[in-house]
Amino acid sequence: MPQKITTRYQALVDTAEREIETLSVEEALALFGRDDVTFVDSPYHNRFLRKTSAIFSCPGGLRSALATQTAQCMGPRPVAHIRGGFGAWRNANGPLKPPSAKPN
Repeated sequence: MPQKITTRYQALVDTAEREIETLSVEEALALFGRDDVTFVDSPYHNRFLRKTSAIFSCPGGLRSALATQTAQCMGPRPVAHIRGGFGAWRNANGPLKPPSAKPN
C-alpha cells in the first residue's frame, strides 16, 4: 500500500521556527569567532553537543530549523539557527572558514 504524506516539510519548518530562536545574518555575524559559540553545518549536528552554545546553518535554512528544534528538545541551550541559512550568510559576505585559533 502506498504511503501518504500528511504533513509537508514546510509545515514542520514553520512549527520549528515558532519554537526556536532564529538569528538574522547580522546577529550571527556578530557572534562569529566567540569562544563560547559554535557554528554547526546541520548535516554534522551530532558534534555540537560538546559545545556551550550552537548556531545551526544549512544551505536554505530549512534543515537547520529542524536540527535546532531537535537539539533544543534534547536539552542543550542556547541553540539557534540563521534565517536564510548558509546562502544568506554567504550573501552577507560572512566568513567561509572557521576563525583562526587564538595564540595561548
